[in-house]
Amino acid sequence: MVWFKRLILTFAVAILVGGAVFTITRHSSVFQVRSIPIEIVEDMDIEQAPFRADGATISGLQSRLRKRLQKLERQKLWEIDIDQVGAWVRADDWVRHVRISRAFPNRLEVSVTARAPVFLLATSKGKMIPIAADAALVETANANLLPDVPILRGDRFLSDESLRRRAIAFARQLPAEGPLGMSSISEITWTSEEGFVILLLPSKTEVKLGEEGIPLKLARVEQILEYLNTHQLKGRVIDASFSKKVLVRLRKGP
Repeated sequence: MVWFKRLILTFAVAILVGGAVFTITRHSSVFQVRSIPIEIVEDMDIEQAPFRADGATISGLQSRLRKRLQKLERQKLWEIDIDQVGAWVRADDWVRHVRISRAFPNRLEVSVTARAPVFLLATSKGKMIPIAADAALVETANANLLPDVPILRGDRFLSDESLRRRAIAFARQLPAEGPLGMSSISEITWTSEEGFVILLLPSKTEVKLGEEGIPLKLARVEQILEYLNTHQLKGRVIDASFSKKVLVRLRKGP
C-alpha cells in the first residue's frame, strides 16, 4: 500500500505543478508575441529564373505585411492560428510562397518568396499592371512602388495567359545588361504579323525580332548597333525579323 500512497502523492504533485505552470503561462507576458520578422527569400524555382524581385517590390511587400500582421502582437504564441496567418499573407498578390513558424518564447517567423516582376502591362484604359515571372497579373495599390521593368503594350495580354508566357519566354532570351538588355528596353509590343518588337532606350530605336531564332537575331542587331554608334549614325528601325537579313532605316536629323 505504501507504493500506492506514493503514486497518489506523485500524481497530486504533478497536478499542482501543472496547474501552477498553466496559470503562470496563461497570465504571463513571456509568451506574448513581441517580434514578427519577415524575411523575403530568393526563389530558386526555375520558372522564376533569371528574374528577381527588385528592391521596391521587396520593401513594399515587407511594409504591407508588417501592417497586416501587427494585430498579432501581444497575442499568446500558441493561440495563433498559423493557417489563418498564412491566408492573410497570401492575400498579397506579390506573395508566391509563404512559410510561418513559431519560435518560442515570443517570436512568429514569416518567410516569404516574392514574385519577380518582368513587365508592366499598359492597358488601353491607362492602367499599369505588373506581370510576374509565373505569368501572374499582380495588382498593386501604390503607383509609386511600380517595378522598374519594360512596358508591355496590348490588352490581349490581360486575358491571354499563354501569350503572357510567350512574352516571358521571349524576355528570358534577352541579356540582362547591354544595348539589347532588359535594362535598356523601354517598351515591348507584339502582333501576330511582326511578332515581338522592342523600343530601345535612350535612342528610341525600334527593333523587330519576330519570335524565332532570337539569340542569332540579337547577335546581328548588336553588331549593327555597334556599327551605327562607331559611325555616329542613328537607326530609326532595325528589322531583324527575317531569317537571313537585317534591314536598317536610319533616323533623319537629330
